[in-house]
Amino acid sequence: METAAMVKPSSSKKLKIAAITSFCLGVILLATGWLMGASFALYVASTGIEFPSKHSFSLGSNLEFTSINITSNIADIEITSTNSVFSASLVTYFNDVYFSYSVERGTLFITIEKDTNLLLPVGFSSIESLLTVNIPNGMALDRFVINNFSNNTLIEGINTSELLVTSTTGNISIFSVNSTWGSIFLTHGNGAFYDVTFELLEFGAIYGNGTFTNSMFDEIIAGSSNQGSFSLYNIHADIFSINTRYGYIMANGISTNSLSVRNVFGDISLSGSLNGRTEVSNNHGNITLYIQGSEAEFGFNLSTQGNVFINNELVARTLADRPTNDHLRIINRIGNIMVTFLNDL
Repeated sequence: METAAMVKPSSSKKLKIAAITSFCLGVILLATGWLMGASFALYVASTGIEFPSKHSFSLGSNLEFTSINITSNIADIEITSTNSVFSASLVTYFNDVYFSYSVERGTLFITIEKDTNLLLPVGFSSIESLLTVNIPNGMALDRFVINNFSNNTLIEGINTSELLVTSTTGNISIFSVNSTWGSIFLTHGNGAFYDVTFELLEFGAIYGNGTFTNSMFDEIIAGSSNQGSFSLYNIHADIFSINTRYGYIMANGISTNSLSVRNVFGDISLSGSLNGRTEVSNNHGNITLYIQGSEAEFGFNLSTQGNVFINNELVARTLADRPTNDHLRIINRIGNIMVTFLNDL
């Protein structure tokens, strides 16, 4: 009769079995929680796996400064106006956030830093950090600088002579701001401007879109170096320059005395009062203009390998110069050019 010998597992095997059992049990619990609508998260820090907990920091209202400089690599940033006194606070759910502030030579410096960690959200949860800064109404700043490396930035209702905002991954939204000079730059993200006034605004993005609504500029320079589209509604700018490589450019209700628009691949559509010199160029895509005024008021230099339509009528592919104060120079390689003078309809 054969006998079976019972072999006891070694200690290393016991550890492996225990680890596998714990892992499977953890997966089952996480899956159960997710299916039941649970909302929680964990992240891997330098000290190991941690669960987020709420932490709050704040600044006093007795600080004296004329400029603000904020640097953050983890928090959403919201700058708003208030009828009360100045205040600033950070709420974060990370355990290893470094928060500091100081006033040096009239500038308030705020720094928020966190080590890069692996996030493992479970269910519909997220780990968030938010810096809120309230600027008293009527307070005019000399300079406002924000360097936000990984989150969104919102600025609303403030007055500052200079506004400089950069974002690596995140959107920038600016509402009801008055400034002499603005420089806004994104690497990956979108920019939105509503009811703003700048003497000079420089907006740039590597990958991102720009939206401008109900705003006034002495001069605006906007561009996307790789891929991005631009949408403009009810914009006045004495000097306007806009360019992108891949994306559409759409402007409705614009008023300008000097306009330069360049695109590589995508349609261009402009509607409004185009006074002075208007230059539009495209490599691949249609160019459509709806212009306040009549054809007799404008000079032309229109050229394309496609078709040219003026007031819905097909004309020659190349129209020679006809000198006037208001001049259109439109060059297209592959695509149609369509110009409609609204006063002639």
